[in-house]
Amino acid sequence: MGKLKEMSKKAWAPFVMVLLIAPLFAFNVTPFAGVVIAGFGLYLLWKHEHFAKAGRIATTGALSFIALIGFIVAAAASGGDEVAEEEPEAEEASAAEAEEEEATEEEEVTEEEVPEAETYEYTIEENFRMEDDLVILEADTNLDDGVIVSWEVENLDDFDHFDDGQVTVEDGAFSVEVDVSDFGSGEILAWIGISGAQQDEDLVDEFLGDWQGANVGGDLEYDEYGMLYSFEETFLREGEPEEELTLSQVNAIGSAESYLDFSAFSKEGLIDQLEFEGFSNEDATFAVEYIDVDWYEQAVKSGEAYLDYSNFSRSGLIDQLEFEGFTNSQATHAVDEIGL
Repeated sequence: MGKLKEMSKKAWAPFVMVLLIAPLFAFNVTPFAGVVIAGFGLYLLWKHEHFAKAGRIATTGALSFIALIGFIVAAAASGGDEVAEEEPEAEEASAAEAEEEEATEEEEVTEEEVPEAETYEYTIEENFRMEDDLVILEADTNLDDGVIVSWEVENLDDFDHFDDGQVTVEDGAFSVEVDVSDFGSGEILAWIGISGAQQDEDLVDEFLGDWQGANVGGDLEYDEYGMLYSFEETFLREGEPEEELTLSQVNAIGSAESYLDFSAFSKEGLIDQLEFEGFSNEDATFAVEYIDVDWYEQAVKSGEAYLDYSNFSRSGLIDQLEFEGFTNSQATHAVDEIGL
């Protein structure tokens, strides 16, 4: 105790108290303890007259300012530590509250009774067949009246021969007859499809659930092509056996086609021309009927040719075309097309 009292009388004691011990206590204990010790240091400065009065005043101001800055820093650091310690606790409390709210919401959803949507089981019993030159697409179904069914029929060997359309379900059935007499021989594909996107909006809402058929089952099922249902079948259509032509018939056909390449003829006039060339009436008639000719078009061409080098009245040109072997219907069609 005596040594401490003796040490407090030293000239450096106030400086040690204010600049070293006071900040140490302020950081590690409390700022208040630092203030007490700093105050005691200043007290020692004034108690022992080691310095002149002016020097003590200046030293007191400087030490007070330095101590004040130290105490502010110490207080800020101490408060920051407290905030840093409080923040994790606040975050943990918020996370716990969020988990409790989620658990409560899940329990509420679980407790609610969610009504199950009614599912409709549909069946389609197809009866596709080919009878002579008709492809018949029939089906019995429990689909609702008004459902639209799309269909296609095509010749897989000749894509120019193609027919398609739509048919509506009525009284639990639908039926389509497609004439394929001009399709030629080859494989005939028949196809039907049902798409939710093609249906009436009210029907979709009431029976399908949505355009993808959320409420349907059985034969109807949405696929990657956007179809609820599709079915196809193929038939082989055999063409008529080709006639074996005689050399005379082949030549008559070639001659007839050559005449038509540079001039217009009526059917009767072309037969006469071939007979004039020496073909028999039988071969000439066969050749003219064998080739595919639009005689109405030939009448128009012949009428235009007459008007290129002579003048005709309407009736006069009709008479001239009939004289050339065209029918009255063909001759009248020609002058109508020409505008005479």
